[in-house]
Amino acid sequence: MPSRQTDDQAAHTVRFDPADGSKPTQATVKTGTLASPPQKNPQREGSRFDGWTRDGLPFDFQTPILQDTTLTARWTKATDWTLSPNHGPSSGTQLTVSPPDKKKPYYTSIHTADSQFVGLTGDGNIYIWTQDGIPKQVPLPAQAPEGFHYLQAAAGSQWQAALGSDQHIYTWTSQQPTPTILDTDRNIRFTSISTSSNRLLAVDQQGRVHNFQASQADSRNMKPTEHSTISLPGQAQATLAVASPSRTLIVDADGQTWSWKPGQAENTKPSPIMQAAALNQGLLLLDADGHTWYLADNATSAKAVNLPESTEASRISASNDQAIITDKDGRLWFWKSGEAPMRAENGNQHYLQAVRIGSRIAALDRQGSLCQWSIDTHGQPGKPAKIDSTTAPTLESASLDGQALTVSKTGDAWQADVPARNPGPAVITITGMQDDKPFTKSLNYTVDQPLLRDAQQDSTHTITFDTAGGSQAPQPQQVGYPYGRVNRPSPDPTRSGYQFYGWFIDNVAYDFSKPVTKDLRLTAHWSSNKWTISPDTGSQIGGQRTTITPPTNTNGIKFNQISSSNTGSFSLAVGSDGNAYAWGDNGNGRLGDGTTNGKLVPVSVMFNPQPVIAAAKFDTSPGTHLTPVSNSNSATVLTPAHLPGTVTVSVDYTMGGAGNTLTDTSLRYTYTPAGVLPQAGGEGIMLALATGMTGIGGVLASRRHRRETQRLLHTSLE
Repeated sequence: MPSRQTDDQAAHTVRFDPADGSKPTQATVKTGTLASPPQKNPQREGSRFDGWTRDGLPFDFQTPILQDTTLTARWTKATDWTLSPNHGPSSGTQLTVSPPDKKKPYYTSIHTADSQFVGLTGDGNIYIWTQDGIPKQVPLPAQAPEGFHYLQAAAGSQWQAALGSDQHIYTWTSQQPTPTILDTDRNIRFTSISTSSNRLLAVDQQGRVHNFQASQADSRNMKPTEHSTISLPGQAQATLAVASPSRTLIVDADGQTWSWKPGQAENTKPSPIMQAAALNQGLLLLDADGHTWYLADNATSAKAVNLPESTEASRISASNDQAIITDKDGRLWFWKSGEAPMRAENGNQHYLQAVRIGSRIAALDRQGSLCQWSIDTHGQPGKPAKIDSTTAPTLESASLDGQALTVSKTGDAWQADVPARNPGPAVITITGMQDDKPFTKSLNYTVDQPLLRDAQQDSTHTITFDTAGGSQAPQPQQVGYPYGRVNRPSPDPTRSGYQFYGWFIDNVAYDFSKPVTKDLRLTAHWSSNKWTISPDTGSQIGGQRTTITPPTNTNGIKFNQISSSNTGSFSLAVGSDGNAYAWGDNGNGRLGDGTTNGKLVPVSVMFNPQPVIAAAKFDTSPGTHLTPVSNSNSATVLTPAHLPGTVTVSVDYTMGGAGNTLTDTSLRYTYTPAGVLPQAGGEGIMLALATGMTGIGGVLASRRHRRETQRLLHTSLE
């Protein structure tokens, strides 16, 4: 069997980049073995750790390391419970208690047994659910140390198992939902686990395989106990192990597979193996070349399972007599022994892994989200639906310094009535459920001093406007204290030859969302709005190239409000001109600029406010061969023939290449008689300024002068 050559290094470096500006850590991992993440998840202020990624995709730590690897932390912006407002009058008021965003799990692997799904997230949490149920988070073991999380998860028919960050094994059942440590030698540290029916296989750091089995007779005590320990011959060390009812398959650090039955251990081809999955009859294998193999229970060699068009596989999973194969393109294939692989999805999405229970398929996409669908009686896949793995946070009670408050839910938030209280700082304590766990949180609240409030209760502030040379200033506004705000004047002021960029105080764009606390004077800021044409003089014969350039933004729009998405992948800002701007990831056109391309610089939510020249007329005759100038907003155009004299240049343009067509008529172009050469150095001739080119420019100009003179004389003789 052909096999891709793998790196011959004895060990490789795995770098863990926290993506927070700090120095990455690294570990040396023997080739073909599994890497272990740092014992504690990284932390970053204001963010929540989602998990480790490789090349932007969720990384499964049950993947053998065959080369130097860099794993990068993925973060999501963290939110928390908030009060609005966080202060109020001493006479009492009503405030809003808003919950944080729902925590969206970032899955790295999923497993199945009988009618249950088990999913592991990148931050080390486990969720479990049935075919039609809602995922529930598995609690941490009792008295788990700070920072404890799960590294691996496995689903059994009678119980579930997990490998903890302390490298001990924990199991639980539906009757005993809190995981407890498996009774084994506490000095042994494990690196991988798998389950099959009533068996649990675990590989330790020395490369031995431990075989645990639950008693079928005692249904009240399903906790597995160790039956045997398997050591491979010679220097071979186990990395992964799986079991069918009649055979155990062990994969060593070199990717070789070992078939084991009581009293024997023999090497089995193919190799090297990256993954193995147990069926109720036989085993499914995936090698390093992306080939899939089936090893029947009584066979000594494996049979190839070929995907159509020789497609390579990237992941396998099995349950009972059926398997799901994920190929390198993210497509899913359903396979049973004796049958050809069949597509298991509709082709509209790309997946990392999938599992199947009966007619229901659950799949992990490349963003770490889960979805599921059914296969109908004709083998056709249904439409995928997202699996909502979390419940929204709920508020159960609130109190002000121990005094209970009346709360009521409105939409996604809660209203709380705050009674009269003496001025000063206070604490509002809230309780409820978050991430399926009870919580208690204290939020700071301030009761305002009444004297300042009462003294200014009826006071107002005056807001005046200075257009700085523009059109007539808006009328002054009277704004009440304490929560009054300035209304943005409409329409915007105008100024000939200039673009309005918003209202400012000194050089700071004014934020119209802020309450007014004093008299203010807002001044308009402007930027030149002058169009240019160069050269602006040419022959009456036409056919000369001239360049039209729109205005250059010299001052620029300033932002007065900025916010980012909860993933930090895109941002939104309010500009001083009153428009909204966005930048960052533009998947599904979320930036609102009419495209789906990501933006490194802010663009208007409605359109890109840069002029795009569409056409130019010289008097009433259109120019030809309009050509954009690279890396600028300018365009060159060939002039039409026209009688001598100065004409108006009408430029048609759109903002950002979309929307209504606008016209600028501020430019002028002068046609000279065909026999007249514009003066050198003036605006009417384009000079070549690069070194060594000045002479060529003069020669070309003189040649053109001779040609035009000859044409004029020829016309006169006729």
